[in-house]
Amino acid sequence: MRLSLQLKDKALILVAVPLAFQLIFVATLTLLLRQAETETLRESHSKLILAESNSVLRNFIDAGMALYMYQLSDSQTFLERFQDLSESIPSKIKTLRVMLRDSPNQTEALNRVERVSNAGLKILGQASLLISEGQSVSQLKNSRQELNNMIQELMSEIQRFSKEQERAEQVNPEAASQAKDMVVRWLSVGVMVNIVIAVLLALYFNRSTTRRLDVLMDNTDHLARGETLSPFVEGTDEIAKLDKVFHRMADALIEAARRKQELMAMVAHDLRTPLTSIRASLSLMQMGAMGEMPDKAKLQIDGAEKNTKRLINLINDLLDIEKMEAGKMEMKYCDCVLQEIFDEAAESVLEFAKNAKVDISVAETPITFQGDQERLVRVLINLLGNAIKFSPANSKVVLSAEKKDDWLEMRVTDQGRGIPAEFKEKIFIRFQQVDPQDKQEKQGTGLGLAICKAIVDGHNGTIGVDSETGKGSSFWIRIPMKQSV
Repeated sequence: MRLSLQLKDKALILVAVPLAFQLIFVATLTLLLRQAETETLRESHSKLILAESNSVLRNFIDAGMALYMYQLSDSQTFLERFQDLSESIPSKIKTLRVMLRDSPNQTEALNRVERVSNAGLKILGQASLLISEGQSVSQLKNSRQELNNMIQELMSEIQRFSKEQERAEQVNPEAASQAKDMVVRWLSVGVMVNIVIAVLLALYFNRSTTRRLDVLMDNTDHLARGETLSPFVEGTDEIAKLDKVFHRMADALIEAARRKQELMAMVAHDLRTPLTSIRASLSLMQMGAMGEMPDKAKLQIDGAEKNTKRLINLINDLLDIEKMEAGKMEMKYCDCVLQEIFDEAAESVLEFAKNAKVDISVAETPITFQGDQERLVRVLINLLGNAIKFSPANSKVVLSAEKKDDWLEMRVTDQGRGIPAEFKEKIFIRFQQVDPQDKQEKQGTGLGLAICKAIVDGHNGTIGVDSETGKGSSFWIRIPMKQSV
């Protein structure tokens, strides 16, 4: 049975599995380290006990030698050394008892060592007394013989004590080394297992998650290009749910695009055609085709004709920008004379400029280039119209151009109110205006600059504005001198 895990469950697995392994690994490693430490301590403790027991024998022999040297030289230095060594032997026996407090089985062996060492110390004491009293050599010979016998017996007891100590502690010189080797092996195994777990989890995550995320990313590209989306991804987790939502969104966008096309078709056929007919009838009535009309009626007809014309222009702008943004409007490039384009655009807005009491200054230019002349004229008409609309009376609008390397730059400069910095990019988006009141007061639709941008983009160029509030604006267009067909 296949598990259906959510992303949070997979994330928990990715964290919990390595964590559980690490806990087990650390616990086992700690146990091995303690075992190695215990073996090392046992070995060290046993060596210390054996060294201390051998030190008892060595001090006993050294005390006898110091006494012998004292007899020969009568030097107080040897006597003091003899006394120090004699006093250290009981202290070392006491130290051994402390070290063997956890090994009661060794007490009897230590007691035998203590009895022999005490007897030997007694013999040494008696010999020291004889030497101090100046006894004869024959009397000391007996003490020396007893001392030699006692040393032999002490050596025998200490050997027995050492063997019993080794048996009691079961000291294995290789145990500590084996424990350390086990730690090293466990570390190596742990690292390898950790790597394997990480790789397996990564493969699992890649297979179950990353691959499906790639499908989602591909679907975003398909949607942007208008292509068919990939099939639904498998699973029931958040990625699968997101994919289903994405498919529904794509279906909704397709449906919206279809309805938009239907709306545009309806606007083109069911609105523009009747409006054109109405405008033609109103124009005929203005010219007196229906007979002479009162002045009041003429004013009403004139206003209706202007509003009808405005509606037709709005519909045409909407249809044009839809075609441009959909890439369905092809540019008709040809060799253009820039002066002809300037003159045609200025002539189209001349009457509008006179009514607004704005002077249009057109620079003379010999520049020729490649472009769609009809649409570039439309761009300049829009820019000139906006400049006139927002310019004060008795001001000037300048139309100029300049060639910069392989680029042609055209400018429309006015002395109007200017554009705030935050609106310099927004004004080229459809229905965006600096002042919302302009829609009523200036009869603006917010589509003119968007159309200009679409046409300039079609020329592989850029459009922008240099402006400062209260100091006018300068709209510029930069297009290549030659267009790639």
